[in-house]
Amino acid sequence: MAESPRRETLIGGAVVLLGVALLAATSINRHDASGQAGAYQVEAVFNRTDGIGIGSPVRLAGIPIGRIVGHKLDPEYRAIVTMRLDLPNELPDDTAAKIQTDGLLGSKYIELVSLGGGYGTIAPGGRLDYSQDSVIVEDLLVKIVAMAKIKRGLDPDIPAAEQQKAKAASHPQAPPPGGAGDPGDPFGGGAVAPPEVNPFAPGPFEDDPPPPEPGVFSPDPGRDGVSEPPPAQDTRHDMRTNTLNDTAGTAPGAVTLASLPAVQADVEEGR
Repeated sequence: MAESPRRETLIGGAVVLLGVALLAATSINRHDASGQAGAYQVEAVFNRTDGIGIGSPVRLAGIPIGRIVGHKLDPEYRAIVTMRLDLPNELPDDTAAKIQTDGLLGSKYIELVSLGGGYGTIAPGGRLDYSQDSVIVEDLLVKIVAMAKIKRGLDPDIPAAEQQKAKAASHPQAPPPGGAGDPGDPFGGGAVAPPEVNPFAPGPFEDDPPPPEPGVFSPDPGRDGVSEPPPAQDTRHDMRTNTLNDTAGTAPGAVTLASLPAVQADVEEGR
């Protein structure tokens, strides 16, 4: 009877050991299977990887297929991301890696997209030839707001109403041609502005002859239609007239220049 409890203890211990061995074997098989399926690793190069790191998911057609297991910098200071993928087959050689955002403000992940023009596959440890950097949502919003302000012609530091007033004051709009405010168009309803008159300027009189045109000597044209210059005046007559006028106050019997012809005639006649 004393051997019976001992035997039960041995049997119980053997059952426990057998269960532990079975659990260990199952976990080893699972580890080997997952290790073989996750042994496919590829790399992608990005200029910036904001928002992603080790453990970030990798998706293909929206389905999670792996995670990021490493990232480092190359000699040109670009980010090299290593991805471990659980895929039965290798990726096409035209696969591109894009950093996407889950929603507007969600977490980021890497999306793999096949461009559809590949002829081969990427070997384990290979590198993807195409990649798209992370898009910063904050920078994108700032650019959108700036473009909207530029399109509207507004300065963010000045209210819109003040800018409109300043624009209207610096660029006054002229009235439309032919409108009520156009003084130069008599058909547009505007009044024609009269010419300015100087009240102190001498005006023409009715008896004044018209001024001669430049280059015209006489108002009477000649035979050839060309105006002729006025005839030269006889200055001798004027000289005699002036001489007679000068001798108007001389004494009687005095010989003057005006009386020289008469004296000469008397001498010739012997008087």
